[in-house]
Formats: sequence, C-alpha cells, structure tokens
Amino acid sequence: RMRTWSDSLEMETREVGEEPRKQLATITRQESVGLVVLPPPESGVLPMLQRSNIISLAHSLACPMLAAKGSHPYKRLLAPFNATEMARLALETGIDLAKQLGATLDVVIVREPEFIHSADDNGDNWVDKALATVRDLSLAYKISIGEHVLEGNPVLESVGLAKDYDLLIIGSTNKESGLFSPHVGEALAKKSPCSVLVLAPVAVAQETQGRAPAAG
Repeated sequence: RMRTWSDSLEMETREVGEEPRKQLATITRQESVGLVVLPPPESGVLPMLQRSNIISLAHSLACPMLAAKGSHPYKRLLAPFNATEMARLALETGIDLAKQLGATLDVVIVREPEFIHSADDNGDNWVDKALATVRDLSLAYKISIGEHVLEGNPVLESVGLAKDYDLLIIGSTNKESGLFSPHVGEALAKKSPCSVLVLAPVAVAQETQGRAPAAG
C-alpha cells in the first residue's frame, strides 16, 4: 500500500524496540520528520504505543500525529472548534489540507446544555466568538467552511458527526486530563470512527521555528 502514496513523499519503515514511544519522540526531534502515522488499532501495534494515551504521545512528538483508521482518501474534513489557540491552529491546518487535497472542510462547535451553566455564565457568548473567528478565517483564506453548532456532550456530538467524515483534526492544549474530568481530545481520538490528525504545542512550535519570517 505504501507504493500508492505520492512519489513526493519520503517514507521510511523502521523497527522499534521495547520503548517505541521514547524512540518515536527522539526520532522526531533529531531528524526531519513531518508526520508520525499510527496504524489502526487492530494491528496490535497501537495498544503498545498507547500505554498511557494518544494525546500524551502526541505531546511528546516534535511533529503532528495521524491516528489512521482506514478512512483515506480524505475528502471530507472536520475540525472540532472551541475557540482556543490550539483549535484555531488545527483549523488553519485543516484549511491548508483542504486546499491541497481538494477536500471540503467543516467545523463543529458544541455548546453544553444550559442547566450546566449559571445564569451569568454567558454560555452562548463563546459560541458567537468562535463562529466569528471561523468566518474571519474563511474570509482571510478565501475558503468555504461549513458550520455545525450542536448542544450536548462535546465528545458524543463530535464523534456522532464524524461518521460522515474522513478526517478529524484536533488541536490539543493539555497533555493530561484533570483529576475528575475526562480528556476531551483523548476521547475524540479514541472514539472517532475516522482517522484523527492531532496537533500539540511541541509540534506547532517546531513547525513555527522552521518557517521563514513573513516579509514586510
């Protein structure tokens, strides 16, 4: 199957030892690696790489990580968006991919039910700001971005929607979850029915360092 990939991609297969996570992190820091691709869960390799979790692995790498689930080619892209800086960077990555692949790009914004918020919480205020950001990016990059605004559990709603897409693009801010709260990014990465591209701060910083400064 590797032969079907574009000739413009430089691909290499390596054997890893008993600590594949550490070896992957070292390789991405010491060599010019653009993407780490994890095999589908049924391969037997993924559980070994996920002894803690997918998001923790993504944060240890110096490049983005793709959890492949057999949904290639990527013609429909979905980016969960919660208005954080990492979510914005993930959306901008989605814009780049959509243009390169000739794919469509949508965002999903999930607001929690009203009973979770107090009366002065302004639960919808962040949603309005998130939509404004999405529309600004759509205008700036001259690309159409579809919008889904749902209410409920962010993981359940996003995963339910993802069944109609080929690639989920998420930006992860935190490596670990809180003591009593689930990690949304981790749940999305594991439960998504389609492949998941994960961007973490280390990978973003590495990409930024490699870019030439803008003129002017």
